[in-house]
Amino acid sequence: MANKVNPDPNSFPPVPGTNVSEFDAAFLARKEKVGEHFCQLHDGRKLCYFKDVPEAGEEGTTLVIAMHGGCEGKYKFLLREPLEGVTFVSIDRPGYGQSTKAAPGYGFPDAAKDLVSLAESLGHKQFILTGHSIGGFWCQQLAAALPNNVRGIILWAPVVDFGSIRRTDAFVKAAGQPPAALHPKKGMCGCILRSAFTSFSKKSKVFDFKENVKDEMKHGPIGYKEYAQDPFWVSTTVASWCAFTDSDGILTDANMCLFAGTHGLKVGVRGHQDITQVKCPVYLFHGEKDVDLGTKYPGAVDYLKHCYPNIVVETLPDVGHICVVGPNQASRDRFLRAIGAMPPLATSE
Repeated sequence: MANKVNPDPNSFPPVPGTNVSEFDAAFLARKEKVGEHFCQLHDGRKLCYFKDVPEAGEEGTTLVIAMHGGCEGKYKFLLREPLEGVTFVSIDRPGYGQSTKAAPGYGFPDAAKDLVSLAESLGHKQFILTGHSIGGFWCQQLAAALPNNVRGIILWAPVVDFGSIRRTDAFVKAAGQPPAALHPKKGMCGCILRSAFTSFSKKSKVFDFKENVKDEMKHGPIGYKEYAQDPFWVSTTVASWCAFTDSDGILTDANMCLFAGTHGLKVGVRGHQDITQVKCPVYLFHGEKDVDLGTKYPGAVDYLKHCYPNIVVETLPDVGHICVVGPNQASRDRFLRAIGAMPPLATSE
């Protein structure tokens, strides 16, 4: 992304706490290898994604669809090497990166149609979903909406769904949620958050990522140190953050996810799904130093256990929110372990 500050599209001001000021050569080679593809959707919109396949080819592989968090894009999930036996597809969610923004009134029934269209275009009916932060919220909702398609969900520090019947005031306090008054469209103080989102996207255009990593450096310095010493990992996050160039995507997230349980958004309203009906395997990986609203540890983990009694949980010591997943070997091992526990569904109607 060239700009007035950095005319070289492959260089940028050093990410705080790192010595990385240009895209890693190995990252650029992998980025070129996975390509940038588009799925034409039923309403004319386009969904942008990269596709990572094993050297042996796609035949017989498991499809995994990855969804990034708020204010970022598909390269959040770019790994150093393909996962064995997996076609790994990571999307720009609507309004981020190269994907068309969502139409007014867009909800999870629409998102479900989008993902089925994407999977079918790739020759699959069943798939596994994985997501980080708000992308993890999407995974939960889509698993509820598509029980005959989703084999399992792999969650990385997901935003919890307070639109569920499992919501209690105690859980909201423990996991955190933005005050209802800050809803960017319905809150009496919504202009505050709208302004913050606009400002944040403008900073991405000039590679100003200080706000992105401030809490991570403060609360999870040990995990951040591993991240900072890995130019490939830093490159994936910079490329991901560069997908946040306007506020369309995060405003959609605010309307569908961040304020669930407020302003009337609950199960059955505007297509909001009942996550307690999710029957597929659920794997959760969560940093013990996570302090973000909606993902705060241990409150978010306790709430997710309440929603999914059979959830498999691994808490990552000394790790915050951003560094819970990356191209490191530990994340790769966790992916393969979870995928291996998610067999094909008996039927996919």
